[in-house]
Amino acid sequence: MALPAMPPLPGLFAPPILRSTIDRLASHLNPLPPSSSGLEEPLQTLHRALLRVTETIPAKTQCSHDLMSQLRDVAYAADDLVDELEYRALQQRVEEMAEASANQKTAGLNLSVFKGFQTGENDAVNQPVIPSQPSGESSVTTSGGGSSLPVSDGAGTGGEGEENQTTGATGKQGSNRRRSRSSLTLCSCFHDTDGLTDSKVGASSNPIQTPEHTERRPRRGSSLTLFKPLRSVSSLIIKWRRKEVGQHQVGDDAMDKKTGSPATLRDDPSFAQNNANLQADGVAMNEASGSSDSTHKDDEGTTDEVTDYNLPEISYEKVIAKRIEKIVEQLDRISSQLEDALNIPRMDNDLRELPEKLNSCRITSTTKQGEVYGRDGEREQLVRMLLDSGDGEKNVPVIAIFGAGGVGKTTLAQYVYSDKRIEKYFHSRGWICASDDINVMRIAGVILGHPRHPLTNRVDEISQFEKLDFLEEILEKELEGKRFLLVLDDVQSIEWTRRFAAIKSGQKGSKIVITARREEVVHKEVKRNKIVLEGLNGDDFWLFFKKCAFGDEDPDKHLELQRIGKEIAEKLKGLPLVAKVVGGLLQVNLDGGHWTNILRSELWELARDPYDIMPSLRLSYQCLPSHLQWCFAYCSAFPRGYPFDVDKLVNIWIAQGLVQSKDMNKRLEDVGGEYVNDLLSRSYLEIPNYTKSYWRRRYHVMHDLLHELAVSVCLDECLINEGKDLGIMPMTIRHLSLSHWAELNCFSEWESLRTLIVNSMHRIDFGGLRSIRVLDLSYSYMRQLPDAVSHLIHLRYLDLSGNSIYSLPESLCRLYHLQTLIVPDICHRLPKGVTNLINLRHLSASDEAVSWIAGIGKLTCLQELKEFHVRIVRGHDIGQLKNMRELRGELCIQSLEDVGSKEEAIEANLKDKIHIEKLQLKWSRWIRKKIRPDAQEILEWLQPPPVLKVLELHWFRGARSPSWLAAQCLQSLQSIYLKGCERWRRLPPLGQLPVLEVLRMESMDVVVDGGDSVIEIFPSLKELWLVGMSVLFEGISFEDQGRKFFHHLQKLKALNCSKVKGLPPLSMLSSLEELEVKMCPDLESELPECLKALTSLSSLKMSAPKLTYFPGEVMQYLKHLEVDCCPSLSSWSVEEHDEAGTSSLISLSMVETPLPTGPVLMRYLTSLRELKIDNVPKLTSFTTEQKKWFKNLTSLQELCISNCKSLIALPMELHELPSLEKLAITYCPKIRALPIGLPTSLKKLDIWGCNPALVVQWQGERAPDWVNCIPYKSIY
Repeated sequence: MALPAMPPLPGLFAPPILRSTIDRLASHLNPLPPSSSGLEEPLQTLHRALLRVTETIPAKTQCSHDLMSQLRDVAYAADDLVDELEYRALQQRVEEMAEASANQKTAGLNLSVFKGFQTGENDAVNQPVIPSQPSGESSVTTSGGGSSLPVSDGAGTGGEGEENQTTGATGKQGSNRRRSRSSLTLCSCFHDTDGLTDSKVGASSNPIQTPEHTERRPRRGSSLTLFKPLRSVSSLIIKWRRKEVGQHQVGDDAMDKKTGSPATLRDDPSFAQNNANLQADGVAMNEASGSSDSTHKDDEGTTDEVTDYNLPEISYEKVIAKRIEKIVEQLDRISSQLEDALNIPRMDNDLRELPEKLNSCRITSTTKQGEVYGRDGEREQLVRMLLDSGDGEKNVPVIAIFGAGGVGKTTLAQYVYSDKRIEKYFHSRGWICASDDINVMRIAGVILGHPRHPLTNRVDEISQFEKLDFLEEILEKELEGKRFLLVLDDVQSIEWTRRFAAIKSGQKGSKIVITARREEVVHKEVKRNKIVLEGLNGDDFWLFFKKCAFGDEDPDKHLELQRIGKEIAEKLKGLPLVAKVVGGLLQVNLDGGHWTNILRSELWELARDPYDIMPSLRLSYQCLPSHLQWCFAYCSAFPRGYPFDVDKLVNIWIAQGLVQSKDMNKRLEDVGGEYVNDLLSRSYLEIPNYTKSYWRRRYHVMHDLLHELAVSVCLDECLINEGKDLGIMPMTIRHLSLSHWAELNCFSEWESLRTLIVNSMHRIDFGGLRSIRVLDLSYSYMRQLPDAVSHLIHLRYLDLSGNSIYSLPESLCRLYHLQTLIVPDICHRLPKGVTNLINLRHLSASDEAVSWIAGIGKLTCLQELKEFHVRIVRGHDIGQLKNMRELRGELCIQSLEDVGSKEEAIEANLKDKIHIEKLQLKWSRWIRKKIRPDAQEILEWLQPPPVLKVLELHWFRGARSPSWLAAQCLQSLQSIYLKGCERWRRLPPLGQLPVLEVLRMESMDVVVDGGDSVIEIFPSLKELWLVGMSVLFEGISFEDQGRKFFHHLQKLKALNCSKVKGLPPLSMLSSLEELEVKMCPDLESELPECLKALTSLSSLKMSAPKLTYFPGEVMQYLKHLEVDCCPSLSSWSVEEHDEAGTSSLISLSMVETPLPTGPVLMRYLTSLRELKIDNVPKLTSFTTEQKKWFKNLTSLQELCISNCKSLIALPMELHELPSLEKLAITYCPKIRALPIGLPTSLKKLDIWGCNPALVVQWQGERAPDWVNCIPYKSIY
């Protein structure tokens, strides 16, 4: 009898949503007087109900499916309600900021209960004085430009004089003022979960005001009078939504299509749900006002005329209070059911401090990157198969690796993919994570290096049936003439091998490797070249599992745990993936009880076959801390094989409320980064080791079986649609991913979605995304973002990267909750109102676009601002930086000559930007204005924060360095770059900076003060750069044996310096590893004698016109040597007692210098990998001695000969260089022929600017066959 499949976990995300809602309520319920707001008491009641239900939710025990589903729904409803109130408060704050900016004057305070949500305002008393809103008129206008719905307070509210009383009034008048400012648009008042704002795009700061149908603002703003029968309200809003909400198609031709007519929307199930919500709002309004029913006909056969104006006042607070009451009733009912089901008493403790189950045990890395156990035999077998020339094969041979999930197929392929022998043999390599359907974007990006390669321009034009043909076209063109290796990981469809095996353009020896669980995905002939992986054998598996379970701990100190661990290992079937995951679980707590509980878990019995590892993974998942469970499960919203950008993933988690912290001084981003590291250490995420270096820095991936686990635990909330008809989406889905250019035939329930990921061309119902928090439209072929984006008032994360969007609509600037905005680089201007996005934490856009944001100082939550350009334009003064205290990382301030005054510099308050680690202060070099008398004062007030690590000062024209450039002010400074400060004559004692590691000075003439009474000068300095300057290091006495100087210097670069005095002799810099001296007479005089003492030196670049000889013994420890402009160098000395074969030199560059001759060639220059010969005018041919030397360059991989105008011929021995991969012959006009036959190892050949006869001989059909076999050629 088959065991039942493991069900999903309903309501998985309810706890974090509830806790996030509680935290927001607790943080922003200000202790106002009871009369301050009619919402204070209902909100306190809601807060208590949320606390109760959160306290009652069991940590691990599973409740009934229905109960958790109810909890999920009410959690989302409460979250949406609080979000709407937050949005309204943010909207009010933006209006007040705009009004204050316009009036440039202050007036009385005017706060609402929710003022300050997510803007960093913790105390209403500390808020700036904001002018009161002037009297005015308002109305709600339909999007179609039709009739408007006027709003008024009605009669009997008192005289106008009451509104103009002193701003310090309290009691009833103060309450009325506060309640007046808490009025909201009708759309958000009457929507149960939507809270939609105005529909008119580009409205004024008060979006519900229009020129028409205006009346004077009432004196008391606590209520709204509706000039229509109450039941007509929902009908009017329904009609408004039918006109306003439509579908928007993302794609190249989307802008030309008009979809989503009222008739279409009425037939859609999601619109029916909208109607129901709107009707419920109308009922709530009726109940709140106590009015009787009235009839009202809409556009479906009835009329909208107003027949009754004598209606009671209906306050906004009463409507919200009614919604709160319903939510509280549901919460109390669920709490009671949970308490009865679990038989637990009610707990009254405060949950403001989140009960996170934090892992107190540090988890160490399980195995080193690239470390593989027990697969040496399979590795060598696969390497032999890949290096086989494949004689007689018509198509590209396919090698298959089969095995159960988690057995190590991908690991073996990665192991071989990174093998040095494989890297050397293949011209081009590519790795593709296969999918059920062909993802052209992903494959094009991997094969071509970037998904926007010109060959992919046709992707948006092709149909579903043409994709495979198009993919073949891409590969045929890109891989033509190359010996390539292509790995298709986790293939699940035979279409992959059928199409890829048909490629004929590759050079002989090309291979395709696939990994798959089932042999049915390949043809019969492919099965002959296969490797079948089984689980690791007992000894190898135990060694691997022991490493995973104990980490850096010594297993021999835990003999009892080893005994239990061996019993657990027997249940893991030798599968490495399970060993890593379960081992990470055990490593959390090296306690016998913990290990025994895992051993005796009932989940082991749910395995349906010997290789069913899902119960093991499920067991490990259930033992994760709850915050890691939520974040891991959320990853199921992304397609299988998705490369997770770590920073983006953390920001998405934050947008969904999954990242929470008790430490108010700790950024949510830092906490989220710890979550990622925890998942990485437990092997739930992996760092790919088969792709380019930038992937390893930024991206993580998830094993396909772990992705299946994530999908299984939140199947009812997350849905990935890959090329199939979506149909009617389940009502429970909150996170949806659409990909693979599928045609979406209908729109289902969009209104409940909180995540939508669209990375291909689709139609999007923007108006229906009523609850959306995360919207990823990257690489979806958009050309325009519709104005309807303004309806997404809950949106916190918006990614538009990779699209052809050149401008953004102004309506985007009403998304006040937005935390992360990612804009295409081609968008060089942002909307004027972007500074209204006062919650924005991360803005990714081009430097140009960001530099033109006027008034960027309003974005006080912004955390990255790489460049700020000071301009003599309003909103671009340096004072904008005043309140941007969250800036961190790198900040470059350009055009400082345009700072208006020292007062502006004081206002910038750079000293308090404590998160800034790198600061660049730059004046414009080319603007030669008269030196300002206050320039020195301005620089003094630009003092950096004391924790600064990197400082750069460019082209300051003041007379002296600032007083804060000293050890007592910048104790943490690690790097200084001073450039073009031409009037400075003396620098402070920089040698006293305790942790200074890099000092770079350029285009200056200064004296560096060594300081007094200092035992060690520059105690931590590792790099010293002197470029185009004259410098004197003063106060350094080399006779004083008690003092140390430049004790740790590893790199010294002195370029084009007329004077360098005061440095210790080069021979005394015993720790020096890199030395570059060019056009510096003071240091050139010490060459080459000093080199013999620098035994740590590995890289030397020198230019010394008077140098006549070079000590060859230096090459025993040098790895890189560049000799530039040494025309007199004719002797390369070799000590007689030196033994041959001790050279470590791998790179030699000779520029305007004669080639070496004599014994040095065979003794020290045979291990070269790179040889560059440039601009040697007297070189006409190579001597016999040099030709013999060429024959011994068996390790040479790259040979470049350029600008040798007299060179007639190359050495004939080039064909004997077995490792040569790149040959470049450029601007050698007298070379008429190359040696017959070049090494077969050659991958790249460049011939430029040479004799025309040579170019013609090696181009096109005239070129020898072996030349056509070179994969990369550039001949002209």
